[in-house]
Amino acid sequence: PPLPVNKDAAVCGKEVPDETEVVGKDQGLANVVVAVRDLPASPAATPPATAKLDQVGCRYVPHVLAVTVGTKLELVNSDGVLHNVHANRAEGAASVTAFNLAMPFRGQKLPTTIKRAGVHRIRCDAGHTWMNAWVVAFDHPHFAVTDADGRFTLPDLPAGEHTLELWHEP
Repeated sequence: PPLPVNKDAAVCGKEVPDETEVVGKDQGLANVVVAVRDLPASPAATPPATAKLDQVGCRYVPHVLAVTVGTKLELVNSDGVLHNVHANRAEGAASVTAFNLAMPFRGQKLPTTIKRAGVHRIRCDAGHTWMNAWVVAFDHPHFAVTDADGRFTLPDLPAGEHTLELWHEP
């Protein structure tokens, strides 16, 4: 069921879709991160110039993003309300803040860099309790996020047998 909106309804609407489990028409699961597990770290891998995480209708778009360490992540506020983009990364049993940035203006863009591998949980600390996203960072380029039908590709994967690791938000 959709999630209720309890703040800034003029911009956010009365409810937003729950993106925790998105199942496609053929029962494929969207927003699953697929990564090759048996390849060594590749510090020479060139990250893309930028990746983008937008705030649209009081939702993060995309909901799940996979990147390489070193990626320049552009945070965008397409809404006319204050958002606060707070990223936490698990380090053992602890949760460590990766970045925490206020974004009060529509059209505002803030750059940040993903500095460590791991799962980064993104939340809005400006009272939009339903807003969440995930950024998963790798030290190699062999990963993908499944599309709306659960499909993915891993281009440029070295030949041979590989072990895949799947991650989906808890």
